[in-house]
Amino acid sequence: MVMSMLYGMTGVTVEEFTIDELAARTGTTVRTIRFYSENGLLPPAERRGRQAYYGAPHRIRLELVQQLQQHGYALAAIGKVIARLPENATAHDLAVRAALLTPWTPAEAETLDLHTLQERVGRSLDDREIELLVMIGAVQRGDDGTFTVRQSALDPAINLIKADLPADTFGTATKILDRHIDQMADELSVVAFGWMRSAGEHSLDRFVSLLPDLRQWALHAIVDRFTEGIDKAIQERVAELDVPGRFDAPDAHTADAHTAG
Repeated sequence: MVMSMLYGMTGVTVEEFTIDELAARTGTTVRTIRFYSENGLLPPAERRGRQAYYGAPHRIRLELVQQLQQHGYALAAIGKVIARLPENATAHDLAVRAALLTPWTPAEAETLDLHTLQERVGRSLDDREIELLVMIGAVQRGDDGTFTVRQSALDPAINLIKADLPADTFGTATKILDRHIDQMADELSVVAFGWMRSAGEHSLDRFVSLLPDLRQWALHAIVDRFTEGIDKAIQERVAELDVPGRFDAPDAHTADAHTAG
């Protein structure tokens, strides 16, 4: 049970938990809390005699770890987030960070072994095809021999591979996309965080509450603008094609001569 203690007339409520109480409060296990503590995700407990006590900073960080895990973050990435937190971070501070770190797309990735991946594709895959899937971004190779797969990207990627396009074509296209997307993401984040730093707490809370709508707007804007841009570029390239007689209708003289013949 949480121990709430009032110090004098300050009216400040201090949370204090044993490890069992903290596990019950956050819906986790004692073993997990100890693992997080040993790996630096939680600050050291306060020891009084042989008993360890945990407080609000431990609960808040533990809840943040749980939220980030639910959004698909690995413990290594979570550790980097936790390491940057100020020691006096409040529940509000952590809630803002958790909201900002929520992935922009639903977590649809699956972890598959090679056999299951090949079953999903419907045939065996050789080393070249697997490397192409990795290059395209449809799968990510894990250190343990497994693959992280997004089905929405896997199906069109398999069709592209079947077309037997040269590997360097995939590589060049991927590098172009990565370069421009990374630059765009970096510049937009500079604008957003610049505004956040200058905003008051009320405005920051309002910004966080609008994040779901902002994400949808940004994703649709990127797709729509890219679609318009690629359509225009393709039209210009088609206009430059020099293929005599393939796209042009016969002129009147040629048609008359053909009829007379």
